Amino acid sequence: WSRFVTGFYIRFALFVVQLLLFSVFAAWCIAQDVSFDTMDARHYGTARAFYGGCVAAGIGAYFLIREVLQLCACVADEGLKDYIEFWNVVQVCSHSLELVSLAMFVLGSNPVDTRVVATYAIFSLWINLLYFTKAIRQISFLLEILTTIISDMIPFVIIMTILVLADTLALLVLVGNLKDQNDEILFASFATPLDLVYR
Repeated sequence: WSRFVTGFYIRFALFVVQLLLFSVFAAWCIAQDVSFDTMDARHYGTARAFYGGCVAAGIGAYFLIREVLQLCACVADEGLKDYIEFWNVVQVCSHSLELVSLAMFVLGSNPVDTRVVATYAIFSLWINLLYFTKAIRQISFLLEILTTIISDMIPFVIIMTILVLADTLALLVLVGNLKDQNDEILFASFATPLDLVYR
């Protein structure tokens, strides 16, 4: 039991470091529309934020590997149904989105797409922080209630996702080549109308 508790708190400390470093990277690099190609010595703070983002991605990769190993063990022993619960899904999504957004930043993807993926990564990482509050007795029972409510809402989330995707595709087909005052296409990528419909 003491090894489990010690490991839990070590993972909690690692996660807080990851969360803060990636948040700084997203705020300084992605939100400020800094390109990886144009970063140089003049962007000293931005470069440090990028290095912090790389460290955060390394920690995220560690957590993602742990989740994949846990998934493999669950599938081998009990089946996939026992693995798919709220916190496992949040952890896989948050760490995967973090790695994808960093890769998109480095590869020079469309800034809007990178920003959308980073937004979901930040949101899911901060939600994932709630997982570690299970160790605090005054909060853990509230978290259990919240988790139960969210689990009961999964059918609604599936329906809402289908509706959002349907509206996004319909909007893209209807006005996909609509241009603004500068004669630029408004919906140059799938992420822009998806973000619009979601909001």
